[in-house]
Amino acid sequence: MMLLPMISKAVIPMISITRLGKAQEAKIKYYTELASIKYYNSEFEPQGIWHGQVANQFSLKDKPVEHDLLMQFASGFNKQNKALVGNAGEEHQIGFDLTFSAPKSVSVLFGLADKEVREQVQQCHLNAVKMALSYIEDNLIEVRAGTNEYGERLKIKTNNALFAIFEHGSSRSLDPQLHSHCILLNFSKLKPQEWRCLETKNLFKYQKAIGAMYRNELAHQLKSELNLDIEPDEEFFKLPLVPDDVCQKFSKRTEQINEELARLGFSSSTKLKELVALFTRSKKVHKSRSTLYTLWREQEKDLAFDIESINKANSNSKPKSIDYYFEEILDDLVYHHSVFEYKDVIEVVNKHAQWLGKGAKAANDYAERLIETDVLKELYHPKIGRCFTTSKQFELEKKFYKEAVEYSKLKAQPKSSSEKNQFLDNDGNNLIESEISSLGLNAEQALALKGICNSGDLSLLNGKPGTGKSFLMKALNNIYQKNEFKVVGCSTAGKAAQELEESSDIKSQTIDSLLYELEFERTEFNEKTLVVLDEAGMVGVRKLALLFKYIKAANAKVLLVGDYSQLPPIEAGNAFYRLLNEVKPFELNKIQRQKSEIDRANINKIDNGHIKEVFEDLDKRGLFNFNQDHIEAKFSMVNDWFETFKNKTTESLMLASKKADVQHLNVLAREKLKQNNIIKGIPVLFTNHNDEKLKLGIGERIMFRSNSKKLQVKNGTTATITALKKTRAGKATVSVRLDSGKEFEFNESDYDAVEYGYASTVHKSQGMTVNHAYVYLNQQFLNKELHYVQMSRSRLATKVYCAHSLLEKTQYIEELSLQANQNTQSREIYDANEVAME
Repeated sequence: MMLLPMISKAVIPMISITRLGKAQEAKIKYYTELASIKYYNSEFEPQGIWHGQVANQFSLKDKPVEHDLLMQFASGFNKQNKALVGNAGEEHQIGFDLTFSAPKSVSVLFGLADKEVREQVQQCHLNAVKMALSYIEDNLIEVRAGTNEYGERLKIKTNNALFAIFEHGSSRSLDPQLHSHCILLNFSKLKPQEWRCLETKNLFKYQKAIGAMYRNELAHQLKSELNLDIEPDEEFFKLPLVPDDVCQKFSKRTEQINEELARLGFSSSTKLKELVALFTRSKKVHKSRSTLYTLWREQEKDLAFDIESINKANSNSKPKSIDYYFEEILDDLVYHHSVFEYKDVIEVVNKHAQWLGKGAKAANDYAERLIETDVLKELYHPKIGRCFTTSKQFELEKKFYKEAVEYSKLKAQPKSSSEKNQFLDNDGNNLIESEISSLGLNAEQALALKGICNSGDLSLLNGKPGTGKSFLMKALNNIYQKNEFKVVGCSTAGKAAQELEESSDIKSQTIDSLLYELEFERTEFNEKTLVVLDEAGMVGVRKLALLFKYIKAANAKVLLVGDYSQLPPIEAGNAFYRLLNEVKPFELNKIQRQKSEIDRANINKIDNGHIKEVFEDLDKRGLFNFNQDHIEAKFSMVNDWFETFKNKTTESLMLASKKADVQHLNVLAREKLKQNNIIKGIPVLFTNHNDEKLKLGIGERIMFRSNSKKLQVKNGTTATITALKKTRAGKATVSVRLDSGKEFEFNESDYDAVEYGYASTVHKSQGMTVNHAYVYLNQQFLNKELHYVQMSRSRLATKVYCAHSLLEKTQYIEELSLQANQNTQSREIYDANEVAME
């Protein structure tokens, strides 16, 4: 079954980039068979048009795209059917589908407006698309031009490309969804009579920046041409003219796995294939645009848009300059990473400029001026080249690291003769040796324990997953409590803090709640305090610097525990990673979690960047499940998961990087359990914190999504429902048994932060250990650290599942390996050198 790039109703308004694989007739037909000059009779989608400098050279600019000619170009031939590149023919890679999709409110305006307004919206969208494609052509189109003396590829910018633009007006569920598929053909002219295939690393690197430019330019066009007001909508923009509830009505989520599909899909493999063929058909069920316009207007009879109604609705507010968002832009630039590249400046400035409708040119000019100011420092990074940081971030990190390194060299001096022997008990026995013996620590753990106890006031423990970090911290807690120390544990998330407490007996909380208590003097440190920060690698430098301020003021001792190979901080400044280069850490490298030597070896291979070898090993062992369809892959994953889940519900975990994939897996898991009579009873509706109506049954697995002292649960705590009832007020009362064995009940009026608990995001899983892990790979959301975490959660072999409709398995393993080897750690100030200003 041939599945081409799909735009659903729930699509994010940005650019998606899809590799189209080898030249095949069916792939090209997806674009051309609904596109016709007869569009003007309202029976078809508009015919595609050619764009780009190569289109100019071939005298095709803005001319209609014909199927046969597009097929020739897709195969690597020119207009005269002569080869442009060496691999022309069936083996030639077509290129890429760059899909630009308008925000939902723009699409609804397009769908409900009269002909005059609708055509103006279409033109605004096309202008924004062309602007984005021209930026790509002028800045990102490269070809290979041999190698240098070190054998490295040489790439040359050519500033010419060929695009075929196809406008579509509806989603697969036939809701209004204005979007354009832009095929970037896989060749560019290096010099006269010499063409080369594209090098596209920068295209993917700039993907978010291009999406931000498209949205900004679209907002500018709509504001300029139709005088429309623009409002922020999280990262994007929306039109206040179009009510949110109307946008919601036109959002059916075509690709969303629903309960009916789940119910029927588990009945038989044959039935599943039939359903998937219907559900993700390779082309849309076509309805003429005239029919759709009528249908959409019928659904919203009281809402129609014409020039007069638009003019009445506009506020005519005073325009603001991009400087209005100056401080927000600077904060945004260093929110995730301490250093950022030129593409990030372009993205962030365009993101803020879209809310003002300033357009891409104004935003890009502003970005250039910002780079020249003294609020940014230019740096040179050995891996990413030219980059920047803010002067404020530079000074913050410089101060923190200087003070932290100095503090690591200090050792609190004993204040009395009894304190000189703080690691001896009343009988003169060595507490450290006693703990090593009683807990059975291995040689590596014992060495680390001794080092931490005898080190300075700031020490680091760097340990791979499953090496016994928690076991060691239990020994540390016992030793310091016997010496009348207050031991305080904290971590990034509630679930991680709970697991730290359960595994080490250290009273623990989130770092955010600890900082809150310190700020309002609800707790305090002193010289007899040991602070243990677990998952320290996930804490940004600003937060760690604040915690360190309280530690230093109290002369307390602090231990940072983490694994530099795992997930980096969400916030900027990877302090733990940086300190490992400045303060000698104590190391735990002997992996004990995985029972098989080959699985332990695979974790080390991922850490060392040999990810392709790991995928190939999993494939050889039957643990790599590849499918051409994402839905079939998820059904397969849930079926395999169920076989271990039914034996012990707490020891099987499904992981995915993307929230939508987690939601799909939860829907499928519930249906599988219902069909096997594990979820029982009449379902009770429970409205959760996201205003989602969950159907809960007895036997259901749920996850708590916020900390609650009253219930004594953390964000990420999981439980099984044992009873359900509705109050007279119509609210659900839920009785649960936590995985720890504790039982209680709660009412949705008092606590509603609940989600299904069968699948989890990878971020939520850090620190967890189960017997069986099933991982759904999404190439778009994959990097080395993420893969390292998801592949190291289980004691037994991890099974992975993935899908790609256009690539063969061997090709996709290559693609996944390249993506999974991307390392996000080394993007910090300390890796770079400040550029001397002339």
